[in-house]
Amino acid sequence: MRTIHTEIFIDASPELVWSVLVNFGAYRRWNPFIRSILVPRLDPGVPIQLSLYPPDSNAITLQAVIKRVKPFEELTWTGHFLMPGLFDREHSFQLEEKAGGVLFTQCERYRGVLLPLLWERLRNRTGKGFELMNQKIKERVEGKRIRKHFRFSPGSV
Repeated sequence: MRTIHTEIFIDASPELVWSVLVNFGAYRRWNPFIRSILVPRLDPGVPIQLSLYPPDSNAITLQAVIKRVKPFEELTWTGHFLMPGLFDREHSFQLEEKAGGVLFTQCERYRGVLLPLLWERLRNRTGKGFELMNQKIKERVEGKRIRKHFRFSPGSV
């Protein structure tokens, strides 16, 4: 098994981070790595389709199944290439409340007989994609938090 793990601190509530994370319809506007997620509802066992754009690579469409949903804490899905055991992946987003903000963690675990052939390319491109997405979700969430706290009414300036 191999793992790609990234994390970033976001200065906002878990509720605000979660609301941006699960607003899949807005991904195309801000997310450079996962441009879309098609899912009929956010429940375990539900199939999803993802459009990924790894840096320095072609777009990839993946099929997966939601494994865990814990609002404001975790979203995990699993998938495989062609058949289980060939190339399997489990992707999770974790939100952990810390010191007035959220530690946002993105982790993907891989296993299967094709993993040794794909690992170096995956590690480099997918790791960069996770980092890009982490930075962009931080900017989007913190921008929403700032705008919410600094609303001005007409004539107040």
